[in-house]
Amino acid sequence: MMWRLKGLTAILLLFSLSVELTMGQRNQNCQVTNSNTESGKVDVHCDCMQMLTQMNLRIAQLTIDQASCKENGLEIRWRDLETRVAPETLILANSYVSFTPRISDESWNSSIKALQFVATEIVELPSNVFSGMTLLEEVRVLGSAIETIKSDAFSHLPTLKLVEFGNSTIVNIEENAFNNLPALEDLAFTFSSIRTIDTLAINLILPSITQNQRCQEIGRTIPNLEDTLQSIMGRALTSTGHIPFPEYGTRLVFLGNQITSIMTKSVNTNTFGFLIVGRNHIDNVEREAFTMELYNECELSAALFVGNTIDTLNSLALEGLRAKAGAPNKTFISVANNTFISVFEQAFRLSDNISIFAVEENRFTCDCAALGWILPGAYSQVQQELEQELVSKATCLDGSNLVSFSSSCTDHGQPTATTVPPKNTHTMAPQQGVPQGSGTAKLTVATSIVTFIICYHFL
Repeated sequence: MMWRLKGLTAILLLFSLSVELTMGQRNQNCQVTNSNTESGKVDVHCDCMQMLTQMNLRIAQLTIDQASCKENGLEIRWRDLETRVAPETLILANSYVSFTPRISDESWNSSIKALQFVATEIVELPSNVFSGMTLLEEVRVLGSAIETIKSDAFSHLPTLKLVEFGNSTIVNIEENAFNNLPALEDLAFTFSSIRTIDTLAINLILPSITQNQRCQEIGRTIPNLEDTLQSIMGRALTSTGHIPFPEYGTRLVFLGNQITSIMTKSVNTNTFGFLIVGRNHIDNVEREAFTMELYNECELSAALFVGNTIDTLNSLALEGLRAKAGAPNKTFISVANNTFISVFEQAFRLSDNISIFAVEENRFTCDCAALGWILPGAYSQVQQELEQELVSKATCLDGSNLVSFSSSCTDHGQPTATTVPPKNTHTMAPQQGVPQGSGTAKLTVATSIVTFIICYHFL
């Protein structure tokens, strides 16, 4: 798929604004008002741009909206924009956007901290497209269409904390599209269409950090987890509206997307405390698609798979998930309310250091040939427990009981009725009505409640 940049003019931000312009006046289709967020600064909104001129105004937010323009193409050169205009926040809306290639040794005094693309069309986000923007903390792409996110598009950005793609279309995310982002806290893809996430597309590996580093930065120490329920919820992304996510800990979010393929090691990272995969339709999840060491300095960490439809879950698809060795708090996995069409043997193979959190109401294709993943021979105790929980609490696609169906299969290369529910001897969430004790019991109850709150906000 390709998008043509309609009416692209060889311009660097069609912009004109006189320094004599007073508050509330319009000139050359631009309007200036006092900033609502930054005292002593102004917000500038431009409908159509004509030429870039030097400005002496202190701009908190510059919005360039090309919706009403006959020629709505924008070619961006960050050096000229930041040197001459110097906004802290830049919003580009209803535009066909391209980028002037950066000269390798080009440098300037950066100004932009937040960048938004709203209802834009972009053929590609090139390699090093944001290079030189040393203050950049947030990039949001909302309601937009991108053909390719190239290798190193998001790379070597020392202050970047958040990248969000919401309600957008992405054809391909290339290898190393996201790498070398030491400050990244949130990477989210929500309600978007993504065709292919290449191997090592999200390749974020950081050296070991000092225990408590981020907790101290946010004024928080590792709790005894009895207050987890009250403290873990709070942050919500722009494109998800009211849905809250864990407040403390870094997050990789796939929510409400249509994804064709997540390839082997598409995600290769040790920088996130939470993997949240909810309400997606994913055609194909390859082996070790999520190669992640989950770690949250401030409290628990978790991989949550909730409310998804997955057409093909390949062998070893989840094996890459693991907890950080020596972490003070547990790392959990939750698999709830998903629909699995085709599941290969050993698809639910897990690392021994992952704890099972909640396994509820999953649905599977009930065909004896399609239930090979139930066969004996689990790699680890946690895998065996997960598979037993999946079978005992799952249904067929038509709503019938999976245990009853599997008991009808012969033992000629097919599952038999040998699967039984596990004993409650691990860290599974307790059933409602179980009294809350002290110590470990309190932790189990608190974390289980949190999980269900997080999970069922997706539904």
